[in-house]
Amino acid sequence: MAGILAGLSGCSSTTATALPHRSVAPAHPGVLGGYDPARNGSKDVNTALAAGSKDGRKVLMVFGANDNPDSRALALLSGDRTVASLLAGFHVVTVDVGDPGPHLTDNRAIPERMFLDLHASGVPAVVVMRAGAGNQVYNEFSSDDGSFAHARSMSAAQLAAFLKKWQ
Repeated sequence: MAGILAGLSGCSSTTATALPHRSVAPAHPGVLGGYDPARNGSKDVNTALAAGSKDGRKVLMVFGANDNPDSRALALLSGDRTVASLLAGFHVVTVDVGDPGPHLTDNRAIPERMFLDLHASGVPAVVVMRAGAGNQVYNEFSSDDGSFAHARSMSAAQLAAFLKKWQ
């Protein structure tokens, strides 16, 4: 898998943890936590894909920003009991693509490598990937249609239905 993941170097997987309070946006309750501009998204994605190749779980990547109300809304929805239990079936990676930080340029390049155009999809944007044998990685879903860019109008039941479909 090193060959495929080499293009994503700098991502790591994370279990969703809340960020410390920031003036731009408060820490988010819920599994997704917030979007940490200090994290290297490529390293997080690489780690998640490597773990997924070992245990068979899919990788759910969420691209967003703390100053984006729909990104914050999606993070809040992840606190729903049903949604949280479904998210536990994925390796979840949140990637900050909006806040100034040491990895902003690299983090913004990750969706492009996944064939996701953030200008078209808006944020938050979601990608579901599955690691296969060897160096194979399969993109199973990409929110190119902007389906998550209006997360403020999404219910926990709608998010749960999406997660069930792609788990």
